[in-house]
Amino acid sequence: MSASLYSDQWHRVAHLAPRLRKHTSIHRHDYRGAPWYVLFDSLTGQAHRFTPEAYQVIGRLDGSSTLQNIWDEVSHEIGDDVPTQDELIGLIAKLHHANILAGYHDIDIDELSHRNRQGRLKKIKQIMRSPLGVKIPLVDPDAFINVTYPYVRLLLSVWGALIWLTVVGFAVVLAAIHWEALTDNLADRVLGLNNLLLMALVYPAVKVIHELGHAWTTKDTGGEVHEIGIMFLVFFPVPYVDASAVAVCPDKHQRMLVGAAGILVELFIAALAMLVWVLAEPGLLRSIMFNIMIISGISTLLFNGNPLLRFDAYYVLSDWLEIPNFGQRANQQLGYLIKRFLLKKRDVTSLADSKKESCWLVIYAITSFIYRMFLMVFIAIFVATSYFFIGVVLAIWSLYMALILPSFKILKEMVVGTQLEGLKRRAWILLVSVLLILLVGFFLVPIPHSSVIHGVVDSREPTSIRAGASGELRQWWVEDGDYVEEGQLMADLYAPELASEVSRLESQRREAEFRMQAMVRDPQLIAIEQENLSLVESRLVDAKLRAAGTSIVSPRSGQVRLSQERIDLGQHIAQGQTIGAVVQDSDLRIRSLLPSYLQPQVVSDLQAVRLRLPGSDREFKSELLAISPGATREIPSITLTRQGGGQVALDPEQTQEAMAYRQHYTLDIDATPLIRSEIPLALEGRVFIKLVYTPSPLGFRLWDNIRRNFLSLFDR
Repeated sequence: MSASLYSDQWHRVAHLAPRLRKHTSIHRHDYRGAPWYVLFDSLTGQAHRFTPEAYQVIGRLDGSSTLQNIWDEVSHEIGDDVPTQDELIGLIAKLHHANILAGYHDIDIDELSHRNRQGRLKKIKQIMRSPLGVKIPLVDPDAFINVTYPYVRLLLSVWGALIWLTVVGFAVVLAAIHWEALTDNLADRVLGLNNLLLMALVYPAVKVIHELGHAWTTKDTGGEVHEIGIMFLVFFPVPYVDASAVAVCPDKHQRMLVGAAGILVELFIAALAMLVWVLAEPGLLRSIMFNIMIISGISTLLFNGNPLLRFDAYYVLSDWLEIPNFGQRANQQLGYLIKRFLLKKRDVTSLADSKKESCWLVIYAITSFIYRMFLMVFIAIFVATSYFFIGVVLAIWSLYMALILPSFKILKEMVVGTQLEGLKRRAWILLVSVLLILLVGFFLVPIPHSSVIHGVVDSREPTSIRAGASGELRQWWVEDGDYVEEGQLMADLYAPELASEVSRLESQRREAEFRMQAMVRDPQLIAIEQENLSLVESRLVDAKLRAAGTSIVSPRSGQVRLSQERIDLGQHIAQGQTIGAVVQDSDLRIRSLLPSYLQPQVVSDLQAVRLRLPGSDREFKSELLAISPGATREIPSITLTRQGGGQVALDPEQTQEAMAYRQHYTLDIDATPLIRSEIPLALEGRVFIKLVYTPSPLGFRLWDNIRRNFLSLFDR
């Protein structure tokens, strides 16, 4: 015990009598029932967490007691739990490095300069590690917060919570009612150039209010905010505030409220925008409100409201679980499990106080890593679609920082490190074994391979049933799937204005004939009336044809296939509107759009085709009838687009005719298996198509898909 309790360096520090600087304060927190102490530096905004044993030392740093006296007093009070002299030296060194000790030596200008240089170097390294989030502090907002706080204090009370719940709840109901209008043609509305410019102007304003929410709630807990600035998130300026003062608050619910304030503010703003959007007429104001809703929803979902990233929701989750430094401890706990159970290292200590806490840490470490990888790849590809060089550099940099650099550190530790002393052979065996298993699994074991695309029921020979006139549907005489003969009556329309028009024109014709009989002796007037009579008769013929169009008849013999959207009795039908088709079984096929990158595999390696209807698990074997020789952006049916519930994105720059954003090949699939199943098929009805290929190893397939997908992003 004496060997670990005493230190041969103790004589160098035993006589020192340090004290805490005046800008520091100590606060007690309870985490999972255990007391901890937080030392807060109000000058730098940094908080340091210490155990009760460390607090016994820190609380005695008053500038009059030497370290020897402090260690003797602590040893007498806590007995066997007393920190060793080496631990006490380490504690003092940590406080000294944080620049929160004073009174034990003269100011060392060279050391302060060295610390400043180290601080600047640390910031540069942080920017290099995370080029997507560079912070630039601007002003001290404390005076502004003090002036405006009384005006928002009501919103931070129970009354504020009731107002928030009422407004947000009402907005959710309105959003459900107007959901179709909100989501209709969403991609085109959001990705349009004019809308992107408007969104760029609205986004910073929303984020300023978001950050002020953090500042006001920090003020409400008794803290202060002394820094507000701009953070460049993916090269776009976003405001931020430093609310680190809330770290001293002992109530975890208040800390959670400060962390969640930005999310709550954005949801409230989105709710107000929803109310204005419903009341406003189409125009600039309505567009601004729509963009506010989009901005608040997406940023909350992907960033601030997602605890897998170290933004607002992360700190809320950390305080709720009472696990400070949640992300860092999660990675360290995962490293502990690898060393302890895979490498069989005995002298390592778990950072978790219980098995439950260990599970939380490990799950978070794995899921947050996977999500960060997904988000980095998504952002890199998104940027590359518009700025190829920047996107490629960003992708390489993200890959280097997330995978290559950590792997290099692991290899370095295995070669020259000391943490695995005596276990390096086991570590190398484990590493090589894992790599071999991955290589065999990825590149030698064949795995079933297929793609799923959407298709629609289509007819080779369009024999559409069209309304010959405009009117209200009065009666259906056939049902979907009925067999009809050519000329058979299918539906009646109610159009009283057409009957009135025929009656009026017949009266005009009789009047014209009467005038002609009265002018038998005047050839010039007879010619004029003859021309007038011809015009009236021409209009009468047209009116009678349109009136006859109120009786919709079958254009040929065959089976009735009504449109997917059923037309109810009393519903208005426009002249020329398609309400269905008369088809024969031999006419039906399944038509689909195949992404360009899948075309080579379909042509060379297609083994089977299976069809499935929505809402059914039953699959039908089919076959490919034809594939178009060239790629196209034309769309055979809106059902295949994202706006129609399909997979194909529309080109937002095409305003006249709907066109696909990328090139596709047209597929024709045999519909005979579906017809034989006697399942009712509706024209334009959706069909899920599974294209089955030869089983192949996942590694080759993954690499091929990454290459094709990445290149297809730039194949417009």
